Amino acid sequence: MHSDFQIRPVMASDFAAIAALTNHYILNTSIHFGTTPQSPAELMARWQEHADTHPYIVAVRDTPRGEELLGYAKVSVWRTRAAYSRTCESGIYVAPRVQRMGIGMALYADLISRTRSAGFHTIVAAITEPNEPSCRLHEALGFRHIGTFAEVGFKFDKWWGTIWYQLML
Repeated sequence: MHSDFQIRPVMASDFAAIAALTNHYILNTSIHFGTTPQSPAELMARWQEHADTHPYIVAVRDTPRGEELLGYAKVSVWRTRAAYSRTCESGIYVAPRVQRMGIGMALYADLISRTRSAGFHTIVAAITEPNEPSCRLHEALGFRHIGTFAEVGFKFDKWWGTIWYQLML
């Protein structure tokens, strides 16, 4: 428990807020390589596919109007072949208005702990370049830079590369 927010497992009722946050990143940034908005139902269906094996958490705070989503973090299937089953790919999204307040660090640290407890061996993470704050966050949590793929995503009429990090659990 943190002084002004809580981290907990995702619930079905979180997906409207998760979709709103995800769609902000899809529509306004190169951070998410999606190009069309996602519905709460689509995002919830993806979560439900692996909810029993892949941790998915949210950071929320209580307000007079109810819980407010501050961010979420998840791990997903990295590749589908059986040999990859103990490797997962992480994703983290923090609401722009609360960035650099420790929420991302707290979410990720909790996610790493849950992922380790779930029996995973390693986490990989792809960061659209440039994104120095995300690189610093990953490095602070023990991820190592593995390599960079140049110009692998095309969005906003521009080619983007991805920086890959890995954490051995």
